[in-house]
Amino acid sequence: MIKRTGLQAFFANNRREVLISIMTVVAIGIVGSFLVLTKAAGSTAASEAESGSRSANASLVSDTSASGNSAVKFGAPSGSPVTCNLNATTANFAAQVTAASAGQTICLATGNYGTWAGVNKAITISAASGASPTMKFTFTSGDNGFTLDRIGGLGGTISNATNITIQNGTFTSTVEVDGASTNNIRISHNNVLWPASSGGPNAKIILNESVTPTAGTVASPSVIVEYNDIQNGDLDGVHIGGGAGLIVRYNRFKNLCDAGSNHTDNIQFEGGREVLISGNLVYAAQSCNTQGITSFDGGTNGVIIENNVVDIPRDWEIELYSDKNSIVRHNTIVWRAAPYSGFGHATGIIDFENKSGDPAGTGTHAYDNVAFISVVSPTTVTSDHNTNPSTVTFVGGVNSTTHDGFLLTAGSAGHLAASDGTDTGIYAIGNVTYGPLP
Repeated sequence: MIKRTGLQAFFANNRREVLISIMTVVAIGIVGSFLVLTKAAGSTAASEAESGSRSANASLVSDTSASGNSAVKFGAPSGSPVTCNLNATTANFAAQVTAASAGQTICLATGNYGTWAGVNKAITISAASGASPTMKFTFTSGDNGFTLDRIGGLGGTISNATNITIQNGTFTSTVEVDGASTNNIRISHNNVLWPASSGGPNAKIILNESVTPTAGTVASPSVIVEYNDIQNGDLDGVHIGGGAGLIVRYNRFKNLCDAGSNHTDNIQFEGGREVLISGNLVYAAQSCNTQGITSFDGGTNGVIIENNVVDIPRDWEIELYSDKNSIVRHNTIVWRAAPYSGFGHATGIIDFENKSGDPAGTGTHAYDNVAFISVVSPTTVTSDHNTNPSTVTFVGGVNSTTHDGFLLTAGSAGHLAASDGTDTGIYAIGNVTYGPLP
């Protein structure tokens, strides 16, 4: 899916020049760590990459407004016990769905419920106490208003369905969501842990890999992917093929490693607008070759990438190609000294450029990050109030396992140095439960 050679070659051929530039930034101790690489566009001819962007008024839309002014929202389930109005087995499940009234909960006994085609009814389908039901799904036009809660063996497709929540479950295969009429789909607090391998779909969660993508906004999203624990295997974590109205927030991505034919990205764009990527924790061990938040094929316009921690063994931990009008702000890109990365270099870079033959990226603003900012001409980026990642200290240390562990200490470089008067890098989201609530 992604093979990068152009920028790697540039670093290999110009390593001394790049290291001198980085060392100069460190030596003068400025907050704005801005590494401009003026190598001709031809140096990226053979590279593949992906990008995230946001429209010109992107600064008016943030996760605060999309979340109802609360950084962490667990929603209705909040670990409360299930009240069963009806009980079902594999033998009478369909009849119980027909019998259920709006607002009621059907509790499932252990068993394989096959592939459910959904319903147009405001009901909840949940596991009975102590039970382990499994189910695949195919939801389409007319399916509306229901919740799947605490179900195992999940996977399937959602297209042109509305007002559906899948929560507190366990996925064992890919979920794909698309459709111009799709609205208010929420995939929340699930375990997405199966050891996926290349050979089928290229991601665990696929959004808009079709000719009929979603058409929402960040303020009124078509799909929200939140609070999920996404680990293991060599598929992408979340793959965004295009469309609009997508929010990917407060998820943990861990050890999604490039081990097979797939070139693994934690979050990958092939296009998109009105997309928010916020509050995620992206981690991979040094032995895990992977890519962070990426867009190598352009087509993104109107993306906010905000308040994410990325700590992976790759020089460039956010990579945006041919990106237009994005906002990339308040992210913490963890720096680790050479030869930590898979290319034998240090890490800690947000990279902006374009493939040879593709349009240059324009209009993007990168600010208030803890990161080096790399820009390869002819792409242009406005960059300010970014902090050299090799100079900061974190409240939880550099090996923190939580998002908020990467907040800056009071004595760190970047403390109170952001354009808004706060710290550069991430801001707090509080205690987050990844995966199912108890």
